[in-house]
Amino acid sequence: RSKGAGNADGWLVRTDAAGKTLWDKPYGGSSVDEFYGVAAAKDGGLILAGSTRSVGGGLASGWLVRTDADGAVLFDNDYGGSQVDELYAVIALPDGRFAATGSLSSGSAGGSDAWLLVVDAKGEQITSKPFGSGDSDEGRAIAATADGGFVLTGTLGVKGNPELWTFKTSGDGALLWQATAIGNQGEVGRALAVLPDGGVAVVGETNSPAKSGSSQGYDGWLLRYDAKGNRLWDQRFGGVGNEWLTGVTVLSDLGLLVVGRIFNSES
Repeated sequence: RSKGAGNADGWLVRTDAAGKTLWDKPYGGSSVDEFYGVAAAKDGGLILAGSTRSVGGGLASGWLVRTDADGAVLFDNDYGGSQVDELYAVIALPDGRFAATGSLSSGSAGGSDAWLLVVDAKGEQITSKPFGSGDSDEGRAIAATADGGFVLTGTLGVKGNPELWTFKTSGDGALLWQATAIGNQGEVGRALAVLPDGGVAVVGETNSPAKSGSSQGYDGWLLRYDAKGNRLWDQRFGGVGNEWLTGVTVLSDLGLLVVGRIFNSES
């Protein structure tokens, strides 16, 4: 493909420790291409995940681009089928493989399925598995577990409403457990972190009324699951506007640091 020739291109920017740009590069073809996720590979290179419309007749395909440390392309591959397929998050595995998740419409029994994609170090597909309800479902985040499996979060369609959905698979994609945090207005899982005990912390948002019974828009939502997918607790964050959480990490004292957006009623 020609690089930087499309209506929109995937974009990678490399900075130094002070934030100074060392280089920035576009990737893609003649149509609309974009990245949603990035991870560092063990050799110092990068793996980028997104969608490309520069192949397959203009509908989005899942897209992985592997670069070296200087941004030179090592592989540039599309995945999926004849419908709209996208990859939203990617991780690098210790053995050189890569795992990604997103939304797979090709072959879906419903609008879309959550998608687990695993490729080898050269980008050759090893595993491609859909998970879903027959409604519209998607994977938004993925992490590796100590036993060689994966845990994913996103949304599960339940009677037309998205519900926050977290599930675990084996290394070859067999479903081991799943947990759905159901509200009544639409919930989304956006990021997760695996804890040392094998449990999972998930963040996203909920638009369901709080326990007080009053609905105040979206709240950020933090949920804690044990290693078997049992919900231990959950906590809402927010006020009168729309808030959501988009990232979570585990601290050295096993506390959690979460980030997102808070609505400022005075602005």
